[in-house]
Amino acid sequence: RDLRVMSPTSYQTAPPRSKTLTVADSGERVNGDNAACRDGAAPADGWSRKAPDFRGRRGAGPARRSEELLLAARFPIRHIPSTGPAARVRRTRDMIVSTGTLRRRAPISWAPFLLAACGPGSPVEPEPDPDTLPAPIEIPEHGTDSTLDVGTWNLLYFGSRNAGPSDEKLQMARVRDVINGTDADLWGVQEVTSNAVFDTLLTHLEGYDGLLANDSTVEHGPDYYTGGEQKVGVVFKTSMVEITSARLILTDFDSDFAGRPPLELRTRLTQAGTTRKAVVIVLHLKAGEDTASYRKRAAASRELKAYVDSARADDLVLIAGDWNDDVDESITDGRDTPFRNFVDDSTDWIFPTAELSEKGSRSHVRYNEMIDHILGSDEAMEDYEDDSALAYRVDEYIPNYAETTSDHFPVLARFLPP
Repeated sequence: RDLRVMSPTSYQTAPPRSKTLTVADSGERVNGDNAACRDGAAPADGWSRKAPDFRGRRGAGPARRSEELLLAARFPIRHIPSTGPAARVRRTRDMIVSTGTLRRRAPISWAPFLLAACGPGSPVEPEPDPDTLPAPIEIPEHGTDSTLDVGTWNLLYFGSRNAGPSDEKLQMARVRDVINGTDADLWGVQEVTSNAVFDTLLTHLEGYDGLLANDSTVEHGPDYYTGGEQKVGVVFKTSMVEITSARLILTDFDSDFAGRPPLELRTRLTQAGTTRKAVVIVLHLKAGEDTASYRKRAAASRELKAYVDSARADDLVLIAGDWNDDVDESITDGRDTPFRNFVDDSTDWIFPTAELSEKGSRSHVRYNEMIDHILGSDEAMEDYEDDSALAYRVDEYIPNYAETTSDHFPVLARFLPP
């Protein structure tokens, strides 16, 4: 759905575990798998830019610098830094950004650029000054004191300087406004690229805490998610939710989950004075309308259901995320929903958000389908408040929502006390 670039160009095929990039007819950005960056093949924010071919000229001597100067004369340069190796990398990086061309793998001579982009603490993780965020916008409340209000929200490259909204402070302010205003108790979030920016966000949320998939407390988390990649995570009210353990699941099927294995949390949920155990899973499946992407989503659904049916058969389970497809029919032309295995097992599993698909609601700014969903086990759905599912159109309150905040709307569901 969001695999797009303003000026479509060709791209090269890469070996296994690289990103699967689909270049569509229009749009604003490119999004793919997380796996390629772990191979050193692409910048941490999910973009891969075509570099001039310096193979055979790896050195930083006069010949190399002359080529860089020639390239600088041919392409627009948005920043002119001081001299030195880092400056040459930055200058050429800016030139590449301006050309908009894409490539799977850069030559070896571009390794310093790739390391700078993929590594933790790189420039793709700016931390906005928490004292200078824009003034809040009022977002109407949708949570209540007695109910468990669960949400899922794709935050569109939250924390990335090179993709998503260009004003990081404004994006943080609007995410702050939506979470504080909506007053939901538990959020599954996707596309968070920066741990530092996420931590700063938490300081602006009243009564909330959170963690990302690569947190040190998440079993296997740092092994599969690096600092600059798109990550899933949770934001939760500390008065309602206690996390007792966290780990990644289905890591053997990493590729089917687009290099983003699901985050599983064991929790204690407290409602109206009653505490009960629950399992919360947050996921972000493969994007794209092409057949290959569809097959990955279908495979991920099979693997997820096999896991929860066996390992979580008697648990209260909530699965929230960006499923990148709908539950009535697929976004891929002529295909059934890839989640038919869950939809047909209505005795044990129900998408409360399926009612939104039936009503013709949408969870994406530019497309008409519901691709963000919440799935509940039969133990969870016993307490679901009928017709409470909502694709929250916060764009009615936030000016230029798609440019400043996200290309997905928050999706909510409400559960009554046991």
